[in-house]
Amino acid sequence: MQVQRLYVRMFDVDWNEYRGPVPISIAEIDGQWPDSVDFVPVVFITNKTMLRADSSQVAELAEKIKQKVWRRKPEGISELQLDCDWSAGTRQKYFQLVRHMREICKPARISVTLRLHQYKHPNKTGVPPADRAVLMYYNMSDVNSPETKNSILDNDEAEKYLKGTNKYPLKLDVALPLFSWGVVFRYNKFLVLLNDFNNAQAQNTDFLRQRDETHFTFLKDTVWRNIFFRQGDIIRVEETDYKSVEKAAQLTRSIGDTDTMHVIFYHLDENLLQNYTYEKLENIYNIYR
Repeated sequence: MQVQRLYVRMFDVDWNEYRGPVPISIAEIDGQWPDSVDFVPVVFITNKTMLRADSSQVAELAEKIKQKVWRRKPEGISELQLDCDWSAGTRQKYFQLVRHMREICKPARISVTLRLHQYKHPNKTGVPPADRAVLMYYNMSDVNSPETKNSILDNDEAEKYLKGTNKYPLKLDVALPLFSWGVVFRYNKFLVLLNDFNNAQAQNTDFLRQRDETHFTFLKDTVWRNIFFRQGDIIRVEETDYKSVEKAAQLTRSIGDTDTMHVIFYHLDENLLQNYTYEKLENIYNIYR
């Protein structure tokens, strides 16, 4: 598809009670990135980190993030993306972090992620002092609730946030979901999230019985994916399909300038892309052209 840009999650930053902000879940990346691909490192920062950190620690955190990213790829970084679902209690410190990153990472740009409620209410949530933002068009409702139908993608719910909004103050990109997962409940309470799990896999798993279109029941106690499950536990399978992603593209095509907007598919995975042909992905891209 002649894609020339990859967003690569490098590591997360979480809060440690003894050490303060620390990197966790560090990506293992082998080999060299080809010069033909624009490489955008992404760092996820937990809201807890920004809540617990002192204002005096923010500048130090910015320096540590930069050093760790640039150590992995010392040249050719044109953009660094910060992913944080900031809140009213962390907005000031997070925006301070963005300003520091923007200053010390020049000439690289700093982009930030944006949730639907932050896009809808910039006057309430604030606008990060970044070069641009990417609207994360997924994870739209409470994944922990048994009443949720599909927390990954719900265009009807998202449309409520998109209608009647003014143009966002930053240049916008958009990220669309291609991924799936299984949400497990025990006694009607959230138990665990199973990444990279879909309906077809559930139907081919002998210890699961289908209850309805999206729910499956464990038929016996079993250890699976290094997790112990009990008979009667329920899995809700959440996934996207071409039609729903196509509608998502139609709903978001006018949120920004299509001449400068990057359209991002989350995420890049060999098995996942078997569900989306080249033609289907190209059709979605064409909606923005």
